[in-house]
Amino acid sequence: HRADFRKKIKSSKKRAHLATAHKRAFKMLRRFRFANARYNHIIKRIERRIKKLEANDVDTASLVVLLEEAKNLQADAEDKLASIKERYESLLTGDAPKDIATAARALAHELKGDLKGLHAKVIELIRALKAVKK
Repeated sequence: HRADFRKKIKSSKKRAHLATAHKRAFKMLRRFRFANARYNHIIKRIERRIKKLEANDVDTASLVVLLEEAKNLQADAEDKLASIKERYESLLTGDAPKDIATAARALAHELKGDLKGLHAKVIELIRALKAVKK
């Protein structure tokens, strides 16, 4: 990729600017990926706990609905994360970097909101789980 990148973008200043933007983008993606992985782990633990409660004949119908909503939010966040990664990887092609960066930034903002929504859903699920246990 580097050879193609150098051939397409002749200005060293512009290459440095794009490379820096690319590096920052992947640091941001790494944080989002780790956050998503943490939520995935929490959701799996809650799912196992719900299965244990079902084995003890506890009514968990409301918990299952919340769990499915949380799983759907997590899957949507994973899809957006993959989309953002593709956009930032295409940043190095040098074709319309401003447009690519603007679109990727908008997707990252949506992803941040989705992760906050997922966080709220997980908290709601944990509170409902504690209420069922009592």
